[in-house]
Amino acid sequence: IAAFAGQLNQAPTAMPQMLAAYEFSRHKPTQIIIAGRRGAADVLAMQQIISGVFLPHKVVLLADGEKMPGELSEKLEYLSLMTMQDNKATAYVCENFSCKKPTNDLGVLRDMLAK
Repeated sequence: IAAFAGQLNQAPTAMPQMLAAYEFSRHKPTQIIIAGRRGAADVLAMQQIISGVFLPHKVVLLADGEKMPGELSEKLEYLSLMTMQDNKATAYVCENFSCKKPTNDLGVLRDMLAK
């Protein structure tokens, strides 16, 4: 933070994002994968819940059944296993590459992210 003191004095509104970046670098990310159809109402509802929770170390991906480009698909082959349940958008919340039980219940998703 001391290295950026001059910039922070000139633009203090930059501080929140700098702190978020610092937190991201210190913690393992929470990976949130939504299995669903891009643009569908249930996917958008899940995205809204995820956006409403302050988790500076979250990574969110949409597994919509489309093949991911190049290296990403090679490194994240497990995404093909993350599918919708009961034909509804389903969220997978993972930490350290270990996932909690998937859910398509918005209340349960909100609770999982709050912990």
